[in-house]
Amino acid sequence: MKLKKIKLNNYLIFKKNLELNLTYPKGHSLAGKPLNKVCFLGQSGTGKTAILNLVKYISFEKHINENCLDQKFLNENSVELFYHINNIDFSKIAIGNGNFKYVNQHESSQSDFKLFIEGLLSKDNVCLLNYPFDLIRDLNFDTPISNREFSNIISRIQAPLQKGEPLGELEKNSAVANKIWDFGSINIKALWEVVFNDIKSYREKVIKRKLELFDTIEKRKALDKVVTLQLKKFKAWEKKNPNPVEALALKGLNKFLKEFQLQIETKVDFDKIEDLNFLKVKQIDGKEVPFLFLSTGTKQIILTMLPFYILKPDNAIILHDEPERSLYPDIQFRLIKELTSQYSGCQFFFATHSPVVAATFEPWEVIELKFDPIQAKVYQKLYYDPSKENHIDNYNINPQLLPYGSIYTDIFHLNEDGNEDTRLPKVNELAFLLNDFESIPKSKSNAKKRTAKLTEIKNLANKLNIDIRNFNYAENK
Repeated sequence: MKLKKIKLNNYLIFKKNLELNLTYPKGHSLAGKPLNKVCFLGQSGTGKTAILNLVKYISFEKHINENCLDQKFLNENSVELFYHINNIDFSKIAIGNGNFKYVNQHESSQSDFKLFIEGLLSKDNVCLLNYPFDLIRDLNFDTPISNREFSNIISRIQAPLQKGEPLGELEKNSAVANKIWDFGSINIKALWEVVFNDIKSYREKVIKRKLELFDTIEKRKALDKVVTLQLKKFKAWEKKNPNPVEALALKGLNKFLKEFQLQIETKVDFDKIEDLNFLKVKQIDGKEVPFLFLSTGTKQIILTMLPFYILKPDNAIILHDEPERSLYPDIQFRLIKELTSQYSGCQFFFATHSPVVAATFEPWEVIELKFDPIQAKVYQKLYYDPSKENHIDNYNINPQLLPYGSIYTDIFHLNEDGNEDTRLPKVNELAFLLNDFESIPKSKSNAKKRTAKLTEIKNLANKLNIDIRNFNYAENK
């Protein structure tokens, strides 16, 4: 399922009847179809996160913690979201009291359109991945969660439908609920335990089989035929049951981690019981680094990428608030490119303040939200002339073609030339130095003085990143 439009008729600080078009423009090979990725830009307080929460809650209302938004603002007709699934267009519109009505754009003869859509969604392996801005929070995978926490989360989102159970019993047990992964939930650590359940299960099986093998060796006291047979069985089991951690490393996780001089330990060995709880991360020289002591950027990469590698979403809505947090610019760029290219069947929504993240999007994929100080409302700044049609040839701003400096000025509207409080006095100082240099007469007796002054000018100009080659100066030879 993908979104085609968000209509905010009267919601929070947004301009009345604000429509956010989420389809490819005319002239594009996918014109009229839902965008595969969307970037929300804007000052703090312009509603980027509010929109992500709307998408999350309205799209999967019965399966999402309602604390993500204030339902009292969802008045009748205040919000309407337009979707596309299996060549079917429909919308969900607020009808008050936190409830929504399905509107079938094709006037389908389905007797219960709501159950029909739920049935379509239930066929996807993942419906939603939600990454909050505080993704890493206070997680410490070096200490296990309680069995009670684990059981609660398993029963809430992983319980399969019982044979013969009607799909309509949505509140009790849903085929959609177990495909929603909201890493902003209060059960965050237990939710991660579910994600890593297959890895933990594999490790436990390896331990069990190695103990059985050791027991055989201990009893036989020698590597005789029985021991050899057990070893052969163990190797056959390993071949039939590949190590999931090796697959994660090969899929690209180690490719990112090597930028931090780290890698995932793929060998199944255990020094302590905590090794079962999470991936083991080690330095290039082999020294293990506990999760608690990994940098925030390293944790951000691991916790962002792993759900994709493990859950393998192929038609999901992906929400990511501030994906750039704690990441160096080149890693930001690679992360967005990796996710959106490898999982192109999904629809991504990013909210960001990063010009590097913005530079990975086509102009029609960017929703820039701006605050109107006169009306005290938020509106969308269009990247094409509104007097003309929404056509790819009419866009006048393209983040992918701009240098980062221009992105700061043209998109993020940082018009000052650096830190003016510090930079401007130094620029003035450079101007005085140039004047001083020009006032020194050219003569052999002044050669050292002119050279010293010129060196001072060059050093300051380099710090200010100012090219002074065009200034009229010359050393006296």
